[in-house]
Amino acid sequence: MPRHLRLVAVFIVLQIGAAASSQPQGPPTVVSLGTCRLEGGATIQDCRIAYRAFGRLNAARTNAVLIPTWLLGRSEDWLPLLGRDAYVDTTRFYTLVVDAFGDGHSSSPSNTPTEARAAFRELTIADMVEAQHRLLAEHLKLSRLHAVIGISMGGMQAFEWAVRYPTFVDVVISIMGSPQLASFDQLLWTTTLSELQNGQALRASDDSVWSQLTRLSSSGVDP
Repeated sequence: MPRHLRLVAVFIVLQIGAAASSQPQGPPTVVSLGTCRLEGGATIQDCRIAYRAFGRLNAARTNAVLIPTWLLGRSEDWLPLLGRDAYVDTTRFYTLVVDAFGDGHSSSPSNTPTEARAAFRELTIADMVEAQHRLLAEHLKLSRLHAVIGISMGGMQAFEWAVRYPTFVDVVISIMGSPQLASFDQLLWTTTLSELQNGQALRASDDSVWSQLTRLSSSGVDP
């Protein structure tokens, strides 16, 4: 995708999130999956996945639609996109919007004890999809999806669903997603990660200086 279209896509996603945040929202349902073993070999203990459900499952259990979140997205961000005249008609389809790992209320570094956060360094799109499949099969007792729909990183998860569980899903719709990261994506996210790491290092340095000044002050030494 050309760079200017990617920037427009990011702007659209941010606008959607802003619109959703202004609407009244209740908490999502959070399901415990126990232990989640990642493809890289690490495990997430007390593994949790959060979702919101809209509409009703039909008698044949054939109208379920799964929507995984985009990068840094939350299930409530999809609220403006659901409804009779929106992306998914919730009067026809039983719609499940799932917080991907690292997003919202699902297991993320931010809601995991410090000593267990290292597992997320190996997190992949496949790990996200595997947890979603467990949610559907083990907890919601669904054996089929009418569709998986995703935007951006959600679109990447939709592609993974097509590869990993091709007989589980009838239709896969990836919006502004790709099967793998392009060079522009790698540059963007590598730069973002570098900025975060540099900021953490700077904060640690500032905290160290402040601690030294505090100790000097408490000992009666004029810094």
